[in-house]
Amino acid sequence: MVKYEYDENEEVTTLLKHDAKNETPPSTSTTPDKQVTKPYLPPSIFLIVSNEFCERFTFYGIKAVLIIYLTSKLKMDHSTATAVYHSFNVVCYFSPILGACIADGWLGRYKTILYMSIIYMVGNIVMSLTAIPALGAPEIPGPMIGLLIIAIATGGIKPNISAFGGDQFKPDNLKYREIFFSLFYFFINMGAMFSTLITPILRSRVSCFGDVTCYSLAFGVPSMLMLISIVVFILGTPLYIRSPPKGDIISRFVGCVKYAVVKKYRTAKSLRTETHWLNYAIGVYEEREINDFKAAMKAMFIFVPLPVFWCLLDQQGSTWTLQAESMSGHLGAITLEPDQIQVMNPILILMLIPLFDFVIYPFLAKWNMLTTPLQRIGTGMIIAAISYIVAGGLQLYITSRAVHFPTVGHSALTLSSNIPTTCSISVTWDVKQPPTVLTGSMQLHRAIITSNQYDFKVKPKGKHCAMKPTTFKHNLTSGVSYTLFLYSNNNQNISEHFYVTARAKAKNGLADSRFSMALPPTMDTRNITVHIYDSYGKQVYLAKLLNDMTPSKYKLLHPKIKYKLEIKQTFNQNTSVLHHSQYTVDNGASYTEILMYGGNGYYLHRLVDIQANQVNMLWQIPQYVLIESGEILISVTGLAFAYSQAPLSMKSLVMAGWLVSVGVGDFIVVLWAVIVEIEKKSGSYHEIPSVKFFIFSGMMMVTTVLFAFFARNYNYVGHGEFERLQEEEERREVTEEGKVRELGEKEE
Repeated sequence: MVKYEYDENEEVTTLLKHDAKNETPPSTSTTPDKQVTKPYLPPSIFLIVSNEFCERFTFYGIKAVLIIYLTSKLKMDHSTATAVYHSFNVVCYFSPILGACIADGWLGRYKTILYMSIIYMVGNIVMSLTAIPALGAPEIPGPMIGLLIIAIATGGIKPNISAFGGDQFKPDNLKYREIFFSLFYFFINMGAMFSTLITPILRSRVSCFGDVTCYSLAFGVPSMLMLISIVVFILGTPLYIRSPPKGDIISRFVGCVKYAVVKKYRTAKSLRTETHWLNYAIGVYEEREINDFKAAMKAMFIFVPLPVFWCLLDQQGSTWTLQAESMSGHLGAITLEPDQIQVMNPILILMLIPLFDFVIYPFLAKWNMLTTPLQRIGTGMIIAAISYIVAGGLQLYITSRAVHFPTVGHSALTLSSNIPTTCSISVTWDVKQPPTVLTGSMQLHRAIITSNQYDFKVKPKGKHCAMKPTTFKHNLTSGVSYTLFLYSNNNQNISEHFYVTARAKAKNGLADSRFSMALPPTMDTRNITVHIYDSYGKQVYLAKLLNDMTPSKYKLLHPKIKYKLEIKQTFNQNTSVLHHSQYTVDNGASYTEILMYGGNGYYLHRLVDIQANQVNMLWQIPQYVLIESGEILISVTGLAFAYSQAPLSMKSLVMAGWLVSVGVGDFIVVLWAVIVEIEKKSGSYHEIPSVKFFIFSGMMMVTTVLFAFFARNYNYVGHGEFERLQEEEERREVTEEGKVRELGEKEE
């Protein structure tokens, strides 16, 4: 979740202390060391980190609920929703390159951050407003416009806010800059953690605009936080040190590459004498700058395998969340939302970084293991691949415990009963199968049988059982699920309800409920209504029970809420309560509640049409621990390694390469989803979730082998080598200037 963001003003290991020897490289500043008499954190720093907290809360809050919003509200299938989710990520990680160019070459960091924050808030407002059903906004174009605005706007903040914070430190106060970056990193993770916990609660446990969920609030709260961040950022204007634009190194690199490629291929082969293709730009670009570009490109070779890793890591918000949606979130008195499990990411990051720094790395170093960056990166890739093997194994287990729906030519049948305990009944519908026996209030798990017309022969048994045998005829349609409910209101005759049940499981961690009645024929069943109220006393469900016993429509309810249920009957404007109780549901389940009458009055008999999710979300923790360990080994180490192997002037270019690798990784997921969707439409592909996990794991393994092959002969640039070369060049320039000045004085 947390991508590390740096700029040329940052120290390589300010946040990430992971070079080859776990040492901190020397300062990049050419300012001589001075005794700081009164070190301090500039007051503006607290405004900057507050702005970053709000922006990260907004960004990760939207990402947390996005995949479920796309599938549940915009009715996208999993492949399409995954493609949209990762397309959003692609733009989010390519747009910072544009944002850095605007800041460095035109507006400066302050104006870029301010203007983009305002645009960011507009995108949030668009997302919030288009999520309100009553406004009748376009279902898909509106949210897509909002996401595009947010993705572009975050690119103006992401590469500039940390560097802008670094600008606030004067040369005599650089010691405290490290504290700022640690504080900055802490606030990034805090924003991510709190938003991942809170936003799913806002979307699922608050009802608004006649809906059991409230996505407009889930998107609206981040909008308010962005407004607060803008106000806070503006308040600090008089306090900020605002550096003017210095020129854009990324644009110069692109221009150099373009010029060199064009000139090389316009040069006859017999005249191509340059040892490196970038050398063809010498003359238009300084030789020193071209050498820096070449060194940066060599350092960025480490990014080549990273897209496949980002492809795996970023699916925590899409594929892994969809997996959690089919799991149970019950943790004792707490119910975890499917999109809340993502909070494991920032929590584990905060826990694992010190664990690796102070325990794992020192321990393994005793055996000369994981002592170099390339060793750590390769190990991280293997661990990431294993995480997807674990995820695939978990998916196989989920599938084995899941409800199976009938395919073409088959139907699903569930038998249920509510008969006197003195009796048992046997039900036979296929002479080739033994009879099914039901006793008392009992429900048998559904079975998949061939679609056909059946005679359900019901025979009561029991020494004191007075009920009579009977037969019910029903035609089972292909691909449909049914429940046959057998009961008796007079202890003599067996009656039945034959229902068509839900065609799919309830999603988003919710449950489906509907109501019917099976009252004695002598009772007046007119004007009976069902009312359900949430914990705030707001009515969320109203249904009238029909005399023909047809069930009401399913209503989505939340398993976390303890509802109040009342069943009322009205005659001549006089209303009486027939039944009232607390009402709860389990996530993923579907129920048909039957109003019945017995010796103790009215009561509800629950038929479980579809079982609740069986596998707990906590089983996802192992795969999260593995993938986050991989992130520590790859992400943290990789960027610090690339910085240490590139010239100091190339940090912005290295950061651009880093962001491109993230965007390419998300594009791989988009490409996969598009291919799957095309194959589905052609009818040549049936997606099996567990297979997808294993394929991505295989991709990571192949990438690891290729990485090991290319990395085995890599020659490390010595620690501090670029700093030493820069100091030598600066001394040489000073010496030459002195000689020129001395020569001029002699001539005078």
